[in-house]
Order: sequence, then C-alpha cells, then structure tokens
Amino acid sequence: MDIAEFTQYLYERPVDGTEWYFCEGHEDPDLTKDQLVKLATLAFMDVAKAASKFDEKQVCMGLRYLINPSCGPIPYLYLDTSVDFAIRSKAIVSMRDVFRNLFVNLDGEYGLYRISGGLPLSYREMCYMWWDMFPRHGVPSRTDMEETDAVICQTIESILEIENLACQESALHGLGHWFSSRPDEVVRAIESFLPRASINLKEYAIDAMQGRIQ
Repeated sequence: MDIAEFTQYLYERPVDGTEWYFCEGHEDPDLTKDQLVKLATLAFMDVAKAASKFDEKQVCMGLRYLINPSCGPIPYLYLDTSVDFAIRSKAIVSMRDVFRNLFVNLDGEYGLYRISGGLPLSYREMCYMWWDMFPRHGVPSRTDMEETDAVICQTIESILEIENLACQESALHGLGHWFSSRPDEVVRAIESFLPRASINLKEYAIDAMQGRIQ
C-alpha cells in the first residue's frame, strides 16, 4: 500500500451512519508496524492536500483513526519500542504539520473549543482533543519511554509557536495533561509562552501550568 492508496483508505468514506472503523466487517491494513507508522507520517504531512479533496468529516474520521486508540491499532505504534525510535519520532513530530497546515485555518475566538464548543468530527473538536486522544500523557513513568516522551512534549510545545488561538489552546490542553509526569518542562514551556498569550488564553495557560485542565 502506497500513500495514495492509504489516503483513499483513510478518507474516501461515507459520512453518515457509523464511523467506518467501528463498522462490522472492518479490516485494518495488513501491513507491518513500520509501514503503518511511515504511512501515518506521510498522511500527517499531506493533510492539507487531503482537506482540499475530502469533506471535513471524512478528514476528521481519518485523523481519528491515526490518533485515537479506540478507533484503530496505529496510535499505540507511536509508543511501541519494537518500532525503531527514528520512525516513531518522525511520526510524532509530523503531527505538528496537522496544526500548521490544517488547524491553523480555524479563525480567531471561534476556534476556541472551550468558548464555542465544536461539533463531533469537526476540525475544531479534533484540534482541541488531539493530545487528549493521543494514547500517552507520561503516566506511568517508564524509563524506556523517556526519549519518546521528550519528543511528544517538544512537539506539543512547538505548537505554541503557531500564531493561532485554537492551535495554542490545544497545545496548552496537551501540556496540562503532561504536568503530572513532567512538571518542570510544562511550567517552563508555558511560562515562556505567557508574555505573548492572548487575553483569551492567559487564564487557561495558568491553569494548564498547574495541570488544572479537563
């Protein structure tokens, strides 16, 4: 399966009824772990192209399959130490492209999930819930996951650099989930962000810096 076939597999789906990965008879791709992670990486990098061809709900279902472990097997592979670290880390870092090239288009205050909410399987919901759905938040602590955990947190922190309220809100949400396991890192990242945080995000940033998020 190449990236064109994988793109079709992810997104060319009906938007009504049961989400495709929950349908009876659904089959996951018969590929190696390495192949699946590499294809996921390409899908993240090419998400803007997919969004130009497919419906918002179709794209969101495909992204859920790649990020939410309740929807398929791929999300846990980003944490699977039997997959080479370089392959897994590239996949995690490439998630930033989804924010930089897709969620960045969420406009102003109305991109803030906490203020205006978001329909299920919408870009707004996916943006805010991305790091909530991601299957690791650092607890329990694992020595063999230290490098991976560092990449995850560095990727989330890098999303704070995107000049978009919805992306920054998502990053704060994600960092708040990591406070319990990496408090110093979370505090440093958010303290650095606070001087340029918009008034809509300052209170939330302070809460996230203490792990007080939902």
